[in-house]
Amino acid sequence: MANSETTRRRGAVRTAGKAKAPATRKQAPPPTAARPHTVGRGARPTSSSAPLSDRFHAVWASGQLLALVLALLCGGAIAYLLTTAQWQVQQVDLAGTTLTKPEEVVAQSGVSGHNIFTVDPQMTAERLLLLPTIREAQVWSELPNRLIVRIVERQPVLVWQFGEERYLLDANGTVVQQSPPQATMPQLPVIIVREGDTPVVGGKVEQTILQAGLTINTRAAALGLAFQTLEVVPKEGLVLVLAGPTSAPPRRILLGSTERLEEKLAVAAEIVRTDQQWTTLNVHDPDRPFFPPAPTPTPQPSARP
Repeated sequence: MANSETTRRRGAVRTAGKAKAPATRKQAPPPTAARPHTVGRGARPTSSSAPLSDRFHAVWASGQLLALVLALLCGGAIAYLLTTAQWQVQQVDLAGTTLTKPEEVVAQSGVSGHNIFTVDPQMTAERLLLLPTIREAQVWSELPNRLIVRIVERQPVLVWQFGEERYLLDANGTVVQQSPPQATMPQLPVIIVREGDTPVVGGKVEQTILQAGLTINTRAAALGLAFQTLEVVPKEGLVLVLAGPTSAPPRRILLGSTERLEEKLAVAAEIVRTDQQWTTLNVHDPDRPFFPPAPTPTPQPSARP
């Protein structure tokens, strides 16, 4: 009995172990069509159906609307400043011009009638430097429509005469002006050139002759030589014509080349102070100056009665 009871219990235990239910898998529900979003009483609205006020507050909070408004305001302000006649250049305040005509400066600047905000002062000053009489230029603007221009002109130091035409030169040999008024060249030395190239306004002349003229102008004044003109004569070279009474024939000093120029001027000044009677003095060689004989006038044939 005991053994059979034991056997029954063991069988029950095995049976109990085998009685465990196998794991089962739930079948997924069949796919269904997507249901449309509906909004009913008590239903939560979706983003696409959010109230307009909520979307406006969202855009405002992001700063996009404010940036758009500011961009429109700035664009309108710029358009107003660039198109209204109040900001167009109507006055050019000019100073420092003597040789240059004011209308030439205004025309060369090219700013008349332009908007004051579109005028580039640096570019305007560079355009003014293209005028041969102007050495420096400063330009700046003042609101609402005023342009300030300050000019430093080239200073003429010589008058260059070629043929019947005269030109003003500065110390660098730049041709500043052609046919200058008499009032602009008082007491300036005159160089009369008989041959060579015709000067061009804005260009430069032959530097050797220019430097000789500047040296003669400086040294002659220090030595007491009052000269009227300096001529550049073919084959004779530099010829200094002294100032004197109009009734007497002009006294001429033949300098020749530019070599030993200061020595030649010093010797000529010594001879001029001796009050000797002469019309031509040759100092080509400053160690051996001499008076060339005056040319004999050619007799004119007498008219027959």
